[in-house]
Amino acid sequence: MLTSKAMGRTIAYYPSLNQLTGSILASLLLQQIVYWWESQEQRPFYKFSAPCQHPAYRPGDSWQEELGFTRTEFETARRRLGCKIQQGDEKSALRLGSLVLYWTDRQRLTWYELNTPLLGAKLQELSITGYLHPISNAEKPQYKEMEDNRSSFLTKKTQRKTTENGAAHNSTPISSENGLAVVATHPAIQAWRETMARYPRKQSWPLIAKRLGDKPNQELLASVVAEWIAAGYRSDNVTGILDWYESRKLSEKGKTLLTTSVGLVPQPPTIGGRF
Repeated sequence: MLTSKAMGRTIAYYPSLNQLTGSILASLLLQQIVYWWESQEQRPFYKFSAPCQHPAYRPGDSWQEELGFTRTEFETARRRLGCKIQQGDEKSALRLGSLVLYWTDRQRLTWYELNTPLLGAKLQELSITGYLHPISNAEKPQYKEMEDNRSSFLTKKTQRKTTENGAAHNSTPISSENGLAVVATHPAIQAWRETMARYPRKQSWPLIAKRLGDKPNQELLASVVAEWIAAGYRSDNVTGILDWYESRKLSEKGKTLLTTSVGLVPQPPTIGGRF
């Protein structure tokens, strides 16, 4: 009798992602990249394309084995999602149109980085809501040595479990020194999650809630984050993003622009027709 146990490991499939990728295989690859990205706490991770003789390779530790793709199927799906960074390329420029960036280092390891702001913006444009990849038992690596081996190359290895509805984030309100209690359902936190495709660190919830308010401008936040990432700044710089958001918000109201915490002014004042 054919059972799910007999068939082995399962991989979730989100048909709605086809609106974004244009391909079932690309959708499967994207959701697995999201899985590994979240497993590594939103840090670049390496993975082999196919079985090889590299000393870091372990059985099953390749995209083709994990997804059951042929070489052509994998390479075609990867081309749909992003581009490879070559020496001399501007990473910030590639982020403008690539969901996934990847590169090969001197140890012949290919690393992958998910462009979460762009993915969040694309999903929002297509009205694909509630997409938060769950790290389920069925999607954990089959081979323990795969994870043991990765720890020797990654600077930080911490497995983080989430649920599809983000229940883990809703268990306890987060309070700041001024007594502001914030939960994951707060409009500001939800706006941040939808823009970044992930929740911010809990320690920053009160700050985000205070500065974005109860009615955050989702469209403006997405625009600011996209520009921030394109400029080459870190997506986890919460204060910088909020500074830029407030500056843009004031600019739209015709008020004096504020200088951001990193010394940037989004739109310099015009004097005599020149900057």
